Amino acid sequence: MVDAARAPRERLAPYRSVRTRDVLEAESRLARLFSPHTLRPDRAPRRFCATANSVSLGGIRLVYMSLGTATTIRPDPLGYYAANIVLAGYGEYRQAAGAVSTGGRCVGAVLNPGSPTEMFVDDGCAHLSVLVSRQALESRREAAGTLDDGVCLAMPLDLRSPKTQSWVDLVSWTVRSAESGGLLDNRLAAAHVEDLVILGLLDAQRVKAEGEERTDRKLPARIARVVDLVHADPGQPLTLSQLAAVAGVSVRSLQAGFRRHLGTSPSQYLRFVRLDRARADLQRAGDAPTTVTDVALRWGFTHVPRFAALYRDRFGELPSQTLRRR
Repeated sequence: MVDAARAPRERLAPYRSVRTRDVLEAESRLARLFSPHTLRPDRAPRRFCATANSVSLGGIRLVYMSLGTATTIRPDPLGYYAANIVLAGYGEYRQAAGAVSTGGRCVGAVLNPGSPTEMFVDDGCAHLSVLVSRQALESRREAAGTLDDGVCLAMPLDLRSPKTQSWVDLVSWTVRSAESGGLLDNRLAAAHVEDLVILGLLDAQRVKAEGEERTDRKLPARIARVVDLVHADPGQPLTLSQLAAVAGVSVRSLQAGFRRHLGTSPSQYLRFVRLDRARADLQRAGDAPTTVTDVALRWGFTHVPRFAALYRDRFGELPSQTLRRR
């Protein structure tokens, strides 16, 4: 389903909901599908073209969306769960619990309700959102073995998890079935598919406290301190020992905490943030001379060929290709 190297065909085309080049009109019409928000095209606003196709299936809504140009999206605190699967291009998602950027085996992010949210999508980004109402998801807690007062889902949609991979495959099948029309013609079948999608999301992304069957609503303070430091100044030299000292734990404990709460290691998290900042600089390079080497060194990559290889693995293109398209 996910192939960031080439743009996919438009999904859910029979269910066209929005098609406009006007930013204010797009904000108004997309708010009916998602929630109130602001859209801020970062560059080339003349290329802005909001396309959204949407279909509901009981307590879930499937929305295909592309905006045509790099855009920052700031929604009001969500009243639902939103699993965003990036079909092409690149996306960044940030909430109080942490940040996720797509690339490699990470194909998107799950956003939890009630938290301030910011998103960034690049020129070629197209994504499929699976929106699940709080009531629909939390009503399935008992069936999923979650007995606490709320549900918090892990943000990264990482295909290294077999459960996440299976859930993404299920969503792909659901989209194809909706496009053909057969799924929606049978209410009983549609209800079963709704259950499968919600329970699958719970099973794949639910965050458990160690040794318990409850969920944590936010990052532990020790992890949050490291995340805040990384995002505040990712270009500074930061070693694992320094990050562990900031957290006030051992290196091994810090690594275990990052794996549990963010699905990655501290070093990889820092590397991804640096790559994201480098990509943003390459995309927004103005008239002043800018080179790949300048950007690499600015964000702590002293070995430029290695930087180029990491960049290609994450974004599906070389940094020089991004710079040429600015």
